[in-house]
Amino acid sequence: MADDVAAVIQGLKKKFKKSKIDKNITYYVTLGETEDLKWTITVGPAKCDVKKGKHTESADCVLKTSPDLFVKLLDGWEPGILDIARGKLKTNAPDLLRKLREVFCA
Repeated sequence: MADDVAAVIQGLKKKFKKSKIDKNITYYVTLGETEDLKWTITVGPAKCDVKKGKHTESADCVLKTSPDLFVKLLDGWEPGILDIARGKLKTNAPDLLRKLREVFCA
C-alpha cells in the first residue's frame, strides 16, 4: 500500500497546474502511523515540492485520512461535510483541500 501511495504522490509533480494557484501553500498529509505514509507537499505559482515525512512546523493545511481516500481525492472526489464529521478525513482547512484538488485534478 505504501509503495502505491508513494507512486501516486510522486506523480503529483507531473499533474501540477501552476496556473491554478497564486500563493504558496504547504500541506502535511498523514495517511497512516508509519513514516512512509507521511508527506509534505508545497505548491505555489512557481513550484511543486513533494517530500516524504514532515518538513514543516506549521502547514497551511493538515490532512489525515486513509491512503485509499487520499487517492480518491486526487482523482477528483470531493468530500462532504459528513465525511469530515464522521472522521473519514480530518483537516484544519477544508477550503485548502479544494485547492489541492484544483491544482492536481484534471
